[in-house]
Amino acid sequence: MRILMLNAAPDRSEAHLCRSLPPAGWEVDLAGPADAPALRRLAADGLSVHDLRIRLAFDPPAVLKLRRLLRARQPNLLHAFSKKALCHALLAAAGIPLPVVAYRGYIGHLHRYGPQTRWAFRHPKVRRIICVSEAVRRFLLGIGLPPQRLVTIYKGHDPAWYAPLPAERLREFGIPPGAFVVGTAGKLRPRKGLDDLVRAAARLPRDSVHYLLVGELADRRLRPLIRRLGLETVMHFAGFRPDAAGLMGACDAFVLCSPERDALPRALLEAQAQGVPAVVTGVGGLPEVVADGENGLVVPPRQPAALAAAIQILAGDAALRRRLGAGARERVRARFHIAETVRQTLAVYREALGAGASQPSK
Repeated sequence: MRILMLNAAPDRSEAHLCRSLPPAGWEVDLAGPADAPALRRLAADGLSVHDLRIRLAFDPPAVLKLRRLLRARQPNLLHAFSKKALCHALLAAAGIPLPVVAYRGYIGHLHRYGPQTRWAFRHPKVRRIICVSEAVRRFLLGIGLPPQRLVTIYKGHDPAWYAPLPAERLREFGIPPGAFVVGTAGKLRPRKGLDDLVRAAARLPRDSVHYLLVGELADRRLRPLIRRLGLETVMHFAGFRPDAAGLMGACDAFVLCSPERDALPRALLEAQAQGVPAVVTGVGGLPEVVADGENGLVVPPRQPAALAAAIQILAGDAALRRRLGAGARERVRARFHIAETVRQTLAVYREALGAGASQPSK
């Protein structure tokens, strides 16, 4: 069997899936920017990489190039890892009997009667839609997508992939020795609710609790709020860091305080895989990762007082942190392991190949 995978920037889990397919009997073609670092690494591993750049929401040259690739490689199945890739794949495959597997890693940005929902995700070629969390699957059900197409497969990790950096590495950000360090990572957007973390920090001791924020700062409210609350000495911005996962492993706790709709953040699983207890809000897919009192603490969204109380509990109880951290690592091993992701994805591929070519789009 041959599969064509459309993925402009495979993350670590997706790259592992790609490498796992040839031993399972699949011939793999990858399409995306051939100079992307992840694709270069996969090409070096012997996988077939084809240069494809989709630059626009509708990119006719990319459609034509992809159609030529489909004709030349004749895959049995196509897996599109983004909405843009899916739309272009369906255009390129017009008249070609090719089953498609789609991927959805976000909550929102689709509407029941929107053209991308009706034309792309409800297209008869789309046999299965892999949802990164149950929260995503429920969202897609809510906008009317056929339930028989939807399957939840967590994007897995392996604790062996990660090694926490020494706590001394945090000193470069101005964090003093002995401080209790709360970390968060990812693109620091307004929808991440980090203003609530700042307001929570204002309720906590400023001589012992520090905060490390790793990622591109895209929320312009944060620095003025920090200055207004006098928190400049405890809130530390690291910017984008390739060693973000190791930095989170060096922290005492990981926080994700999204007010709504977070699907399944990679940074949370990376921290959990390293045994870092988490404090998260009970929104989207976050409670699927963190079970309150087992591997972290879950608080209501948009309640800085509750967030501050949870951080204070962890800061004051080293035994609890050890217990929750051990639970975090075990939960990743048992429920979010990459081996299970590969197994379930292979099962979906077999189902997609066996599904009827004209599924109802009710």
